[in-house]
Amino acid sequence: TLANGDTLFGAVRNGRFQPPSFPADLLPHARQLERVPAGPTLRFVACAGDDKVVALRRDGSEAFALEGLSNPHDIDPLPDGGVLIADRGHGRVVEFGPDGEERWETDAAADPVAAQRLPDGNTLITDLHGRQILEVTPAGAVVWKLEGLAMPIEVDRLANGHTLLCEAETHRVVEVDAAGYIHWAFEGITYPADA
Repeated sequence: TLANGDTLFGAVRNGRFQPPSFPADLLPHARQLERVPAGPTLRFVACAGDDKVVALRRDGSEAFALEGLSNPHDIDPLPDGGVLIADRGHGRVVEFGPDGEERWETDAAADPVAAQRLPDGNTLITDLHGRQILEVTPAGAVVWKLEGLAMPIEVDRLANGHTLLCEAETHRVVEVDAAGYIHWAFEGITYPADA
């Protein structure tokens, strides 16, 4: 259930995610669906097979598309209506404004599969094959990293400053502090993909 009371759900048909009420031909390779916090009428959908992210109106029609991406792997809507995208195929994390214009990017991670904008303006990035997670400033400086991870898929910074991360290779979700000390772990998940 979303903050406004709506319930977000979808179905997988023929191996593809199918959001409710959205035409199948519009989203042939939908990977992720996210509501835009600043605009109740827009949603962003990562379409990996089409190498784009589409902004959709509530009725399912396309508002605009962010093209020129390569295997967009994660989308993080921003409070102002923009979006942060892990553009995996180009080895970068890129931010677009609500107008669809690119306004920031970093290539600090070789294989970015997830990104989260933190309250201080820094960006938390999951680098799958680099086996690390990074925190990058708006100027592009790496201010924190945790290396030697077992195929990190997704991370989230928690309110207590710890980081929750999914490791696909060890089949677990762990909570770590800035020094990498594990405070909590849940193991035995076949493929943990979202923290």
